[in-house]
Amino acid sequence: MWLFLFVALLAQESFAIGGDSGAHTLSEQYDNGDTYMGIRLRGAVQIPVKRVDGFRLVELSGLAWDESAGLLYSVSDQGVLFHLKPTWIEGNLSKIEVLRAYPLLDAKDKPLASRDKDAEGLSLYPYQGKQYLAVSFERQPRIALYSPTGVYQKALPLAPILQQRKNYRSRNKMLEALLWHPQHGFVSGAERPLRGQNRHQLFNDKGHYWNFPPYAAKNSAVVGLEGISGSADLLVLERAYVAPWKPLIISLRRVQHCFPSQQQSCAVSTIAVFDSSKNWRLDNFEGLSLHQGRHYFMVSDDNNSLLQQTLLVYFELL
Repeated sequence: MWLFLFVALLAQESFAIGGDSGAHTLSEQYDNGDTYMGIRLRGAVQIPVKRVDGFRLVELSGLAWDESAGLLYSVSDQGVLFHLKPTWIEGNLSKIEVLRAYPLLDAKDKPLASRDKDAEGLSLYPYQGKQYLAVSFERQPRIALYSPTGVYQKALPLAPILQQRKNYRSRNKMLEALLWHPQHGFVSGAERPLRGQNRHQLFNDKGHYWNFPPYAAKNSAVVGLEGISGSADLLVLERAYVAPWKPLIISLRRVQHCFPSQQQSCAVSTIAVFDSSKNWRLDNFEGLSLHQGRHYFMVSDDNNSLLQQTLLVYFELL
């Protein structure tokens, strides 16, 4: 039986490598264009495992859309920056073309060492009249600025409380989400509440923070962060994972603009909840990016596992 399973999985991997992205059905109940809770579904595709410029396209975590270049950037846990080009048909995402891949470099123009390359958050940042990419990292918590080809530029400001590894619950629960916001500056936060806390906290580089309770599902963690056009509020992506045999729950939540004291919480509302036990075909969603207006991309990290998929979802915030 185990041999059969191994052969089946190997066949699945062989089929996926080198292929084109294909449409993915998130739900048999909801189709493209349908409204679900506070969003409208606008397509989903599976991005197959493949080698691009010598790098395997796996473990995508952060997303950032560059309107001027017409490109969607993504970083992986393996310290690689990918250039993706989406295609739409009648407003629905239909295909993703993977164009290039670049290793993230250190200050000496060398690929990041293993202990330093766990890139998780990504955000576009205008710098010196050009578009650059801000990247946040786990294990060695920091934010750094990169060119669109992965060349290191400089370190970026990070709230003091997030600079100390001892403040996190574990080395794999560090900086997961990142946003550069024209009003708030750089906003980042840990995947799980910091030690001694039971609420999520997002910090910006100006000393302010947002404080709010996790979504009501065990182990709900902040994995993505974006702005909302025309608003100072934040859009937060949370993932609740317990075990393979338990439901995977993905939630999109709106956190209102506030800078409370430590004892208070910002107002938060739930926009959409995807529950795998309710026939949603999900994976480990970790990346979020605003596209245009109120349209967003959301990507899953396949954990470099044959049992998981890299899915890119496109949706409209109502």
